[in-house]
Amino acid sequence: MAILKTGYAGNGRVPKINPNTLKQEFFFSFCHKVIISERSLGQSIARGVNTRILPINCFKGSTKYDIKEILNPTDTGGSQNKELLEELETFRKLLLVYRLIHFKDPIPDLDIGVEGRDKELIKHLVQLFYDSKCLNQEIIESLQKFLDIKNKKKESSIDSVILPIISDLIKYNGPEIKFKLSGMN
Repeated sequence: MAILKTGYAGNGRVPKINPNTLKQEFFFSFCHKVIISERSLGQSIARGVNTRILPINCFKGSTKYDIKEILNPTDTGGSQNKELLEELETFRKLLLVYRLIHFKDPIPDLDIGVEGRDKELIKHLVQLFYDSKCLNQEIIESLQKFLDIKNKKKESSIDSVILPIISDLIKYNGPEIKFKLSGMN
């Protein structure tokens, strides 16, 4: 949970025990994260995390290849699994080299027209792909759809109903909220 809650901030760090020294060390957790699960994180367990994610519902599908067999090819899997593994490894190496070459490239500071948590969720994606062939209107519209889904879910939560009521109670009755106001049944 700490990795998810601090991972959207550039200076966010999480404590981990170094298995070699058995001492606690702190690691930066800033990066884009993708989590795949069978169901969403429960509100009681992951309340703060749920406001920091763009949920994408996944469904079981039928695939041509089994990733577990590709990552662990055996002689029974045939040469095709070995070729696919080599292709994956080559692609990962290519991405690493690209990252090393472009590590110091400046990232433009953009005004993307959103604020707060929404800005924290998508600004880095827009910045990263700004001025590239990858960032097109379809991606922008997709990000907006994810934000709309997240915000609609937030608007229909019990918090959005209770917060104005509590705010009004504090405004009219002071900072102390009683369970029963006198004169009310």
